[in-house]
Amino acid sequence: MAAVSTMATASEGTFHNTLWQYTAKFQTTQSVNIIDKVPALADILKIPKPHNIIANSLKECPARLCAYIGVPGSGKTTFALRVLALMVANAGSKAVWSVHSNELCNDAVRKIQASLKDPKGVVRLHTLRATIAALTGRSAQPQPQPQPSHPSSKLSAAEEVVSQAIATADRESLSQNVLEDGDSLANYALYFAQTQGLETFHTLLELRDKHRLTDEEKLRANDDAMLLLNTILPVIRVLVGTPYAVSEFARATKLEHDKLGKWSPNLIVIDEAGRMPESQWWMAVAYHQPELIITMGDPKQFNPMSKSLDSHGHENWRSTFGPQRRMPIITRAEKAGGLATSLITNNRNHGRIAEWAADAIYGGRMNIVKLRGPVVDFFRDLGRTALRLDEATCNSFMVNIPEGDEKLVGVSYANVANRNYTFHLIFQLFQSGFPSTLDTGKQGNMMVICGYSSQLALYQQEWAKFKANAFIKDNVSFRTVDDSMSAEADIVIFDTVRSLLLGFLPHASRMAVAATRGCGLMITLVNATSWTKRSEGSQAQSNAARTNLMLNYWNWHFARGAIANTRPEQKGCGFNLMCTKCNCPGHEDYNCGIQIKKRKNDEPARVKKVRPCKLCKGSHHHIYCDQEIPSSAFFDETRLRPSTTAAINDDADQENPDDSVHNVEVEVTNVATGTRRKRLEITGNIDPATVTNSNAALKLEIRSATRAKLDTARAALSEHHPEHPMLAKQDAGEGVIVNKSQAIGRTDLEDDDSDQGDGEEEREHGNGGQGDDQGGTQW
Repeated sequence: MAAVSTMATASEGTFHNTLWQYTAKFQTTQSVNIIDKVPALADILKIPKPHNIIANSLKECPARLCAYIGVPGSGKTTFALRVLALMVANAGSKAVWSVHSNELCNDAVRKIQASLKDPKGVVRLHTLRATIAALTGRSAQPQPQPQPSHPSSKLSAAEEVVSQAIATADRESLSQNVLEDGDSLANYALYFAQTQGLETFHTLLELRDKHRLTDEEKLRANDDAMLLLNTILPVIRVLVGTPYAVSEFARATKLEHDKLGKWSPNLIVIDEAGRMPESQWWMAVAYHQPELIITMGDPKQFNPMSKSLDSHGHENWRSTFGPQRRMPIITRAEKAGGLATSLITNNRNHGRIAEWAADAIYGGRMNIVKLRGPVVDFFRDLGRTALRLDEATCNSFMVNIPEGDEKLVGVSYANVANRNYTFHLIFQLFQSGFPSTLDTGKQGNMMVICGYSSQLALYQQEWAKFKANAFIKDNVSFRTVDDSMSAEADIVIFDTVRSLLLGFLPHASRMAVAATRGCGLMITLVNATSWTKRSEGSQAQSNAARTNLMLNYWNWHFARGAIANTRPEQKGCGFNLMCTKCNCPGHEDYNCGIQIKKRKNDEPARVKKVRPCKLCKGSHHHIYCDQEIPSSAFFDETRLRPSTTAAINDDADQENPDDSVHNVEVEVTNVATGTRRKRLEITGNIDPATVTNSNAALKLEIRSATRAKLDTARAALSEHHPEHPMLAKQDAGEGVIVNKSQAIGRTDLEDDDSDQGDGEEEREHGNGGQGDDQGGTQW
């Protein structure tokens, strides 16, 4: 409330008073030409549509405030980054970037550094108390005390121990360690003290190494730490922190440089303003007098929280301040006509990823720009191959994991099967390779988002055990849906976690965030087996009727053939157990190779040998090896081919179509020899629409790698009438794909064991969990 009081009591005619009066009704007769006031921003007027509307609004900016909203991927943050880069380019200009979440602050630091020619001076600001503690060597976090599980969890003693361990790890993962952040203000200060200020701050460096300090030494260390912060103030160009950290930094009376005085920004950017209560929004503004304030957000996504209004017993009382707290300033500006514009062009989501959200949440007010193209086709085919859904027509998929049961952990939830399936999918997709949607010559990145913090802690714990190389480690991130605003990745896996009830997951604001994070490929993990069951002891209507948004999302994918089912070999097991020898679900190491498939004559077949690790030749799968799993940071762009380009050059005489000669592109894929492209001439009448249809039956599967049988297959393909391409199928040989625009190699994580043992031997390991056909039913 201190920030609100400061604004409300500001003197007449001051900047704070003018801004406070304007935001009361977002009406004013006075405006400021920011372009004239800040000549460095003249180039912002050259920005193309639709952001030029925001740029032109800076010529008549009321109370120096520029506010706008936009759909996901509309470039809200991009425009602010352009303005920041232009302003900070001037010597002496400084900026503040504030957002409500620490995770999003870390994202903002990386984005700002990437947008500046010189990334030096972009500092991550934590709370002043945490910064001083880090500088004095007293930043160790106390061990949190485990809290008992919810009394209704009904866990066994062993499950209770696991539950407490996950809950403790969850809290530890959320604890703040300033020195682990390389861009933190504390790290900047320590680097300066160790390199340039050794004579002045040697006492502080010595006190940091002492195990125990006296009261006098603590005071000396704190004073030296504050002096060190004052010394490096001129180095700071951009300060990134939460509104509380920004206001605390501004209100600190001891933070003042002996020559430059208080650190004061020329620009303040408040991102994701729709998530902040208005009182929190004012904290970033109340103690500065910038030349320009930019604030943006998406009112369709998360709104501020109000405990009194969100409480389960809210129907028994009337919350006085709850509705006002739930109303962010960006929404008030929208209702009062105080916005510069509303951006509706989505440039993030390729293909049809955001199509459902555009219709179900944004009411059709979202224009998706990148609906088609080689990148869209590649990711769609990548999802088809990985999930074995050949008829899917979109690059957004859902996977139903019936064995994925939720586990109550305190007041949160975890799901072991979903976690195992996610790791299985991560390595499968990285082994196949996929491009970055921003630079197709580079390998892309992945992000896993989940609805519950206990599941997040589970992911982070288990991921740390894998010996993947630094590239994979750096390009796979885990976070909750709440911390995913503004975040994006080339492939996003959304883990819903729940299996009995969906809780808050189907809320429109949460679905608006979760369903629009993926740039190239979106995969949602669910357990739909209990969606039509009533909750235990409840007289309420069925879950299917209550959670219509999630069911709507399911039906949208069902209509496009984009739902896969896992197939657990043992009922109730499946991905709850993963074998480290073969990386297949449904059994553990000691059971590996015991389950065998019988022949037709009911005689048991011999057990196939499990292929040794390809990294160390040990008796385990390579993703569980102690050696680093290799991965390339580059992507072969020749794998991107336009889907609209026909594989037929129809230059033949149209008067005699039966004698026309067509050049057909054939791609041959083999595990040993790799992928080769061939062009064949076929004589006859071929319908180009049929050949260019990726769903047409032109995929000729041949099961051997011998040269003779491959030549036989090619000869058969050239001789047969093109209206009957499936006649070219042979019972051996390499896989031949005719005009498969985005053909990719085998992407199964399990190695091809076709060369192991006798041809008659079979193992019933499963296929990695994916079914061959469309899974599930429409609700």
